[in-house]
Amino acid sequence: MRAADVEPTLDALVAGLSPQHVGLLTAHVDGELAGWLALTRPRSRIAGHWGSVTRVQTAPAFRGTGVGTLLMTEVARCAADDWGLDHLVLTVRGGTGTERFYERLGWREHGRHPRALRLGPDDLRDEIQLWLPLSGDGPSSPP
Repeated sequence: MRAADVEPTLDALVAGLSPQHVGLLTAHVDGELAGWLALTRPRSRIAGHWGSVTRVQTAPAFRGTGVGTLLMTEVARCAADDWGLDHLVLTVRGGTGTERFYERLGWREHGRHPRALRLGPDDLRDEIQLWLPLSGDGPSSPP
């Protein structure tokens, strides 16, 4: 992961950080940035009980080393324990197989927008919405 590739996005994210509404989680290995993600929650009184995980990235050199699993485990813990959230949502690009990674961590598909993403003239991909309950008190399946 080159700094020039992520700096503009990271700068914008850092500028919007808020202790209870926008968080940044990073993973470092031997002082090197190995991965990162953002956790946001709506500022709405009626929707502030859930959060959204975005910008999940692992540096290519660290893929397959457990960094992604560590990040996703820690964001679920932080969302439940520190922010008191009920569940998380995450959107992934279809056709990459990443949904299988998240499903192994307890995430469940709750929606799909067919052909939502155009990566090229003949490359249309689904956008897949995933859901993760954070407590045993909540519903056992997405609403």
